[in-house]
Formats: sequence, structure tokens, C-alpha cells
Amino acid sequence: MHFKKVCIVGCGLIGGSLALTLKQREVASFVIGIDLDEDSLTYGMSEGILDEGYKEFHEEKVSDCDLIFLCTPVKVTIDMLSVLNNMNLKKGCIITDVGGTKRVIVDAAKKCLSNGTYFIGGHPMAGSEKSGIRYSSARLFENAVYVITPTEIVPESTINHFIMGLKKIGARPVVMSPDKHDKVVAAISHIPHIIAANLVDQVAELEETDPLYSILAAGGFRDVTRIASGDPKLWTDVTFSNQDAIVALLHDWINRLGKLAGKIERENQEDIWNFFDRTRNWRSKLVSKPRGAIPSKFEVFIDIPDVPGIIGKVASLLGENNINIRNIGILESREGYNGQLYINFDEEPNMNDAIEVLLKNGYNVFENNGI
Repeated sequence: MHFKKVCIVGCGLIGGSLALTLKQREVASFVIGIDLDEDSLTYGMSEGILDEGYKEFHEEKVSDCDLIFLCTPVKVTIDMLSVLNNMNLKKGCIITDVGGTKRVIVDAAKKCLSNGTYFIGGHPMAGSEKSGIRYSSARLFENAVYVITPTEIVPESTINHFIMGLKKIGARPVVMSPDKHDKVVAAISHIPHIIAANLVDQVAELEETDPLYSILAAGGFRDVTRIASGDPKLWTDVTFSNQDAIVALLHDWINRLGKLAGKIERENQEDIWNFFDRTRNWRSKLVSKPRGAIPSKFEVFIDIPDVPGIIGKVASLLGENNINIRNIGILESREGYNGQLYINFDEEPNMNDAIEVLLKNGYNVFENNGI
């Protein structure tokens, strides 16, 4: 489960977090990063995330690598596979990716790679609304499902070696076919992003004639649309690379909305009650499951008095206890929430530590059990 030299192509949140956890958990001895953004490489090397960093992709940089991660958008990943095929790579080198769709990438790998390397498609079900290597976390993959879709020519021993490495970084590897992956992820990740973006688009248009929409847009709206903050380039790429599955589900979604609208118009109370009860019960079962396609958020709410300096007092208390926070603010609309001060954390351990400190200091704290 050890790799002497690993290359990370694309040093953003996922690539940086992979580099960091591979080194910290001794899965890799030496990690090099390749990225067009020189600032990302400089930061990665200064923080010990990367051992070396390069803006250009040359054969001599990767010819002795045991493992190459392509942490790039789908289209770029496909282009990179062609580039790698023309390089003299180490025999048995594993090439993998982290793309949100798998069929188009695996098909490209089958056509491109014929130089003694092995391709194992990958999709870590982990991430954040934040992007960039500065937000890298060695805990990003802990308890997260990590789908792998190896091509048929990959030896079982190589697959197992890769799986052991993923387990060592805390991930939960799941092997499946590219088609199955794309069908499932379209429903649990791609469609939710599209729906969230559509809700935001609808409310943004309504606000053009009435500013009350943004003033009241907290509570449930803020939770449901959180994932609409994703990178537009990445999601445009994902949408078209999984077009068939997404379009089929969108047509089903339109049909379901039409039926639901009809039941509401007819005031069919029993059907509507059953709808909300059925969905609530199914949703509640997800709480104890490992992290999936949509990144979890770690957020608490605090019941505080409206007095000057209270936000600074809370922030200082957490800072004195070495607890990092991502965001802090006051809720203007408190629909569905206890407490008016909210604090976001990048990682669950930070949130748990914060809850403990706040409770010890007499604050009423409420954990968000939403998305």
C-alpha cells in the first residue's frame, strides 16, 4: 500500500488534499505537483504539501512515478490521458482520476493507454464549496465513499494495492462499473446541483422587482441551495459528460413536478401528507451513512444576546482554543433554526471541539442536522 513517488496533476482542493494525506499517512514518500497556477505550487511547497512543483508537464518529471492522479476537469483529464500515452512511463504505473463522471473518461483511457500502465477510474465523494490548495485537508477523505472503476486489463493485485492505499487515507473504496456510477451519481449529485442552481436563478429573477426575496432568503432556502456555489466550469463539464443520465432524470423530474402540482391544485391532503412523510422517513436514514456525493457542512447555531462585541467574544474564545472557523455571521431570517449566530467549520472535528468549548462556557449551542 506504499507508493514511492506520486504525481498530482491539478493542485486544487482535491489534489492538494490528496497530496497532504498521502504524505501524512505515509502512503507516498515523495509527491510532486503539476499546475498552471504558480501561486498554488509555491504555497503547496512552502506548506509541505508538495515536495516539488512544476507549471509544465514533462516526461522526466513523471517517468519514475508509481501513481499519477489527474485532478482536473473531465475534458482536461481526457486530453491528459493522450499526453501520458506518448510518454515513457514506469511499467505498472497506476493512472487515476477524480472526475465526477466515469464512462467518458474510462472509454478514453481504453483508447489511449497502451504503454504498460494501468488506469483505475476514481471519484472521491468528498469536497467543499471552497476551492484551491489553501483549503487542503488531510481529513477530507475520512469516511468518504471513494468509487473506483478499473479497466478490465488491470490485475487484481494492482486494484487491491490501490484500494489499500485509499483505505489508509481513511476513504471507503467501492468498486463499480462506469455506467452504474454515472447513473447513480446523476441522481444523487448532478441533478441536485442543477435543481439548486435553478432555484437560485428563479429567486434571483424575482428579486429584480422585490428585494424582500434576498432579505428573507435564509433558513431552508440557504440550505437547499448551498451546493449551487460550485465551480461553473466544473459543473458545465460534468453536465455534458453525463448528458444521457442527466436528461433522462430531468424529464422524470418534470413529470414528477407536474403530478405534484396537480395534487396541490386538487387539495389532495392525504397524498401530500404521504409525500412529505415518505420523503422525511427516507431522508432521516441518511444521517448515519458515510459521506457521499454532496459535501457535508459542519455548522452550529448559538443563542446569544444582541449586544456589542458578542461576535468577537465568541470568535476569540474559539481562537484561544486553536479552533479554526470558516465563516461566522448573524441570521436575519431564523426559519427552522435555534440561535441567531451561526458558525461554519471546514471539518467535523473542529465543529465538535467548538461545541464542547462553547457549552463549557455557558452558551446554548444547536447543531445543524440539515444537508
